[in-house]
Amino acid sequence: MIDLDEPRFTMKEVATALAGERLNTVQSWFQRGHFKFGELDQRAEKGFAHAISLRTALQVGIAWHLYEAADIHPAKGAEIARAFTHEGDDGRDPGELFDKNFTVLIAYPKLSAGRVVNCTSKTPLVESFQAEQHGRQYAAIVVWLNFIDRDLRVALLQAGKGTET
Repeated sequence: MIDLDEPRFTMKEVATALAGERLNTVQSWFQRGHFKFGELDQRAEKGFAHAISLRTALQVGIAWHLYEAADIHPAKGAEIARAFTHEGDDGRDPGELFDKNFTVLIAYPKLSAGRVVNCTSKTPLVESFQAEQHGRQYAAIVVWLNFIDRDLRVALLQAGKGTET
């Protein structure tokens, strides 16, 4: 099992894994503070690269997909992604997929919040599309995390750093 909090990737590796040729976009989001470094990530000293954990890389990856698919500001997307990367549920540790079925993030952009759902063929998703807060309902965006997780891990493996320790 990969330690999600071990700082093992450079910012460039994460940005390249997510955005390919648009890696400068992701790098500038880090520099502007849209993404926060995790507690165990290592900020670079002058002349060295940052060391970013898989947890932070996954958070940035989800934020990138929310930006690409729904034009959600990267800082808001990173906050929404925390529902997956930093909060666990019954049957799922923070930053991990459910063992069975599909792991879905229900993102509520107006609330800068999200909720992770173990989705099956019988899951009544219609109940998940809206969140009630203070008597109001909010529209939601559904993000299928299984593919984001897999694609990011594969891209980082190709960089030679996603292997188990």
